[in-house]
Amino acid sequence: MKKVLLMFAATSLLASTLALASGSSGSSGVPSGGSSVDPYKVTETMKCVVTEIKPDGTVMVRDSKKETSHILSFSHSTKLSAQDKKAFGGRKELEIADLQVGQHLKVVQRQANGEVLRIRVLKKT
Repeated sequence: MKKVLLMFAATSLLASTLALASGSSGSSGVPSGGSSVDPYKVTETMKCVVTEIKPDGTVMVRDSKKETSHILSFSHSTKLSAQDKKAFGGRKELEIADLQVGQHLKVVQRQANGEVLRIRVLKKT
C-alpha cells in the first residue's frame, strides 16, 4: 500500500510540475513569432558601415548583413574603441566625432530599446 501511495504522489507531483512548466510560456508575456525582439536576448551585435553623420551628432549606418539602415542611439556610457591599436593615434577610447563616413563598425546594442553599448571601429581590409 505504501508503494502505491508513494507512486501516486510522485506521479501527481511530476504531472503538476509539467503542467506548470508548459503553461508558463503562454502567460509570461513572451511575444509570439511575429515580433523581432527576442525576450531572452539582451543585446544584439551588428556589423555595419557609417553612411551619414549629421551636424547634431546623429550617426546613420547600414547593416552589412541585413542591408537595413539604422540610426545609432548613444548614451553617456557608450564605449567607442578601435580594433587597430595604431589607429587614431593609439588612443584607447574614441569619441563620436572620430567616426567618419565609410568606416566599418561592430555595434553592440540593447535589443529592447536600441541603446548603443559599444562601438568598435574595424580595421580597413
